[in-house]
Amino acid sequence: MMFLIFLLFSISIGALTLFSLKNDGPNKQELKLALSSMYSNFKSLMRSTKEFLLLLVKDIIQSKSTDNSPIESSHRQDEVLISPSTTIQLSDNVDDNLNPSSEEDLALNEFSPDVLQLIEEEEEKVA
Repeated sequence: MMFLIFLLFSISIGALTLFSLKNDGPNKQELKLALSSMYSNFKSLMRSTKEFLLLLVKDIIQSKSTDNSPIESSHRQDEVLISPSTTIQLSDNVDDNLNPSSEEDLALNEFSPDVLQLIEEEEEKVA
């Protein structure tokens, strides 16, 4: 039921967006800017989800291999002590990936020159 509601919502938003873009309304540039931003965010979400799933699978495989090994199962305390440092190390890597300056630069490269000019004009108005 929830999937059906989400599907209907997505179809209606998509239809309204197509209608607005075809009619050359006054907000057409802003709509294109919002769509390109949404697309960029969606790509980033998919990359992050893929990395997250790979980490989960890797964790499951490693935990199964340690459960099956009698030598390593006797060192359970060592694994608990090592685990927090590994978590800290992974969170440092995630912070590097979320550096806003590098993501903004990558996102700006995906825009057309017209959109970049519009962004610069809006930034000048704000400043």
